[in-house]
Amino acid sequence: MLGFFAVVGIIFIAFMLFCIYFIFKQIQFVLVSVNLYKKMVNRQDAMVKILLDIRDNTKKFGAAASSSSIVEKEQIEDYKPSQETEPDEEAPGFCYYCGAENPKKSKICPKCGKFL
Repeated sequence: MLGFFAVVGIIFIAFMLFCIYFIFKQIQFVLVSVNLYKKMVNRQDAMVKILLDIRDNTKKFGAAASSSSIVEKEQIEDYKPSQETEPDEEAPGFCYYCGAENPKKSKICPKCGKFL
């Protein structure tokens, strides 16, 4: 009878140790999850800040570009091409990739085969 109580006592102690271990593992999981969530929030805040900076810089660039485009439009309106500046359709052009000479009408380079 004493052996039966010893076995039941050992099983009970093992079960209690398992419960304590399981509770500590759950606490560890919660702490890791909370830390990960904090990192995610910090990164999200940083990403939002970067996106807002990009948006603001784009607005500034857009405002600067619109003011300079007015000057460009005036310059374009003042420009009147002469007969000499008309491009010659048969004049040779050059490939942007390999530098080969090809006709202006050509859309594909005969040497490297890339689209122009």
